[in-house]
Amino acid sequence: MSPILPLLMLFLLICRGGAAELPPDAQTTIDREAAQEAQLRTELDAKVAKLHSDLVARLKKSQDAAMHRGDLDGAEAIKARIVSLQPKTAPPEPMLSDLLVGTFHFAFMNGHAGGLGFEGGVATDMGPGIQGTVKVAEDDSKAVISWANGTCWTVTQDHGKLTLQASDGQCVLEKNPQ
Repeated sequence: MSPILPLLMLFLLICRGGAAELPPDAQTTIDREAAQEAQLRTELDAKVAKLHSDLVARLKKSQDAAMHRGDLDGAEAIKARIVSLQPKTAPPEPMLSDLLVGTFHFAFMNGHAGGLGFEGGVATDMGPGIQGTVKVAEDDSKAVISWANGTCWTVTQDHGKLTLQASDGQCVLEKNPQ
C-alpha cells in the first residue's frame, strides 16, 4: 500500500472536521464532562477570588503600618501594588438586540450562503426574500428567528461576534459595510 493513501485518509478526516453528529450517548458523555468542568472552574474561581481578597486585605494592613512608621515611599509602593492587583474591568458586552440591525452575510460549510437583514424585529433572508420574526431572549443570550416555513435559526454573540446556528450548521454573521 502506498504511504500516501493513509495520509490522504487522515487529511480527509481532518478536513471533514466533525461534520457527522455524535451518537446521543457520546454527546451526553461530553455534555456531562463539560458541566463537571464548568462546576470545577467556578469553584476554583471562587477560591482564587478569596485568596486574592485576603492578600489585598493584608497588603492594606501593611500599607497602614508603613504610614504609621512614616515610611511614605513604602506605603505608596504598597498602594501601587494593590491598585495593580485590582481586577481590570472589561468593557460591557454590547446588547444583542443593538447588534442585530442592518444587513449581514452568512456562509455555511454546506455552501448555503446569503444575506440577512434585520429591522424592527423582522429578519429577511435576502436571497428568497422570506421574512421571519426575531425574538431576543430576556437575558440577551440569544435571538431566535422564526421563519414562515416553521424553521428557526438562532443568533448568539460573544463580545460583538455574531454566530448563526441553523439546520445547515453554524457560521459567523458578518456585518455588511454601510
